[in-house]
Amino acid sequence: MILDSSTGLITEDVVIATITGGTKVLDYGDIDFDSQSGLVIISCVVVSNGGTRELATYNIATGVYTVLWTGVSNDPLSQIAVADDGTIINHQSSTGNLMNVTRAGEFGAPFALSVTFTDIAVVKCSSVASNLSSLIPIATTPTTTTSTMTTTTTSTLAPFDPLACGQPTVFGLTQARSGQTGGDIVMLYLNSSSWMSVVVGNVASFVNPSQSSPNALGYNAATRMLYLCSFTGSFSRLFRFSVETGDLAVLGDLNGLAGGATFFEGSYWYTEQRSDRLHRVILNSSTGLVTEDVVIANMTGGTKVLDYGDIDFDPQSGLVIISCVVFSNGGTRELATYNIATGVYTVLWSGISTDPLNQIAVADDGSIVNHQTSSGNLMTVSRTGIFSPSFATSVGFTDIALIKCPPVFP
Repeated sequence: MILDSSTGLITEDVVIATITGGTKVLDYGDIDFDSQSGLVIISCVVVSNGGTRELATYNIATGVYTVLWTGVSNDPLSQIAVADDGTIINHQSSTGNLMNVTRAGEFGAPFALSVTFTDIAVVKCSSVASNLSSLIPIATTPTTTTSTMTTTTTSTLAPFDPLACGQPTVFGLTQARSGQTGGDIVMLYLNSSSWMSVVVGNVASFVNPSQSSPNALGYNAATRMLYLCSFTGSFSRLFRFSVETGDLAVLGDLNGLAGGATFFEGSYWYTEQRSDRLHRVILNSSTGLVTEDVVIANMTGGTKVLDYGDIDFDPQSGLVIISCVVFSNGGTRELATYNIATGVYTVLWSGISTDPLNQIAVADDGSIVNHQTSSGNLMTVSRTGIFSPSFATSVGFTDIALIKCPPVFP
């Protein structure tokens, strides 16, 4: 492709070669030039040979196509880029894993995880890729709006910082419905007697927003990090968002679809949708990446199929508080606890499908804050299913998490 040296516009598109002499039909993962040898490095699927994967070179000067390695369809060879020292970096489309690959088809351990790229390119420096950060900065200049319920004034984060002041604060994720594009990370906080709503970030580029995605929100107060998931297909991808810097990190794929979630004692916990399984996700202490996704329990012993509004830990009792719809019982709503130590699932309250129980978060004093998805109303709910009047209204969250400090909520 010849580009105009002044405007950058296309001036000519020239076929240089039929690189296999027309003997193969190829679907390309990628190509790149090896700056040392001048050869074209090719990653492709040989469509005319049942979909085998092929790593090859092409010499423009001699017209020779050379197969370096041949693999099967589920091998990780996909998009490639070649660094200055000749190292080939490979990106596996299905998982997002980035790794090195030798010319003999030996794949290194993943050194980073993408949000599933369609193609890659590298800044070609001699120190290649071994410990790249998975942090993905996004533009997050905070914008302040008013709560739709209790205030007509606006406020900014500076000089008033609700996180520093320990004010009652709710984090929420917006859904794509009612004209909203979705994907906002919103901080809803009490400033004097008014509830203020501040957009602190947006993850729409990484998590395809829907009525249920993003979801599965948890908050680590010690690091001011939010944990959230995509909610589509059969499994979720876990992300970490820094409230302070606006950086978004891809932490890895989970084994299940995260319906309800929280962060507790250094781990991310989630309940798997349409099941009664409780998972604990172990995160690497240095990188924060997912190292293990462990099923802790079938909380009802497999007797119920649950759709989750949310879960959270009660910091006083250590019990898991569960808000769910009993899918296997006609859609009744259920507020329950699960004791990890004893394996006992206890129903605190059962309601009908129109009751407002949805997303929950538990404050330091044990109060349960409930968010009704359909209305956006925030309220407290007792363990006997008594709902307080609404104290604030969101813009339609898919999930919530709290800054857990007393005094809590009205």
